[in-house]
Amino acid sequence: KDTTLLIEVGRGMDQPMIWNIPTWARNLFDKLPFPAATTGADGSFTIEGVPAGEITLLVETKNFPPAIQRVAPTKSAQKDAGEIVVDEGKEAFGMVVNDDGKPVASAELMVGIPSPLAKDNVSFLVRKTKSDAEGKFSVSGLGANEVILAGRAAGMANWVVSKPQALTGDDITFKLPVTQSATI
Repeated sequence: KDTTLLIEVGRGMDQPMIWNIPTWARNLFDKLPFPAATTGADGSFTIEGVPAGEITLLVETKNFPPAIQRVAPTKSAQKDAGEIVVDEGKEAFGMVVNDDGKPVASAELMVGIPSPLAKDNVSFLVRKTKSDAEGKFSVSGLGANEVILAGRAAGMANWVVSKPQALTGDDITFKLPVTQSATI
């Protein structure tokens, strides 16, 4: 529910569209008719009201990518999901620089994961951060091998979007103009 969408439709769109799910719509996610639970201090959980048949569990936690676990149907009223391992994910890190290659401090950044169904047109901007005083940024807990960055310098309105960046363990350099012009 806290995801921002990056939509690159093409044809007549010179700028990608960044769409935040409205606040009123975010509240609807809490009302979806899915049984849910929160883990205890030891990591255990019990979910009441689970329908019969094969179950798919989606485990979400802050700063880690989602984990999915399938549980086969049983004749028992209770099902044991077994141990569910939550992966740390990958990290995107690097430097935000201007056109002259100088660091850009306090730039807003959103790190996105391309949608598996529409990789060239839609990304889920799942992590938000700012570059530090030296222009450096770091975001962890990403569940993909490549990311898209959307960023803007402090005080700027327009977002700049990168091409897909492979998460290879090397620094990502994100070029961001700190001034923009407008025809009035």
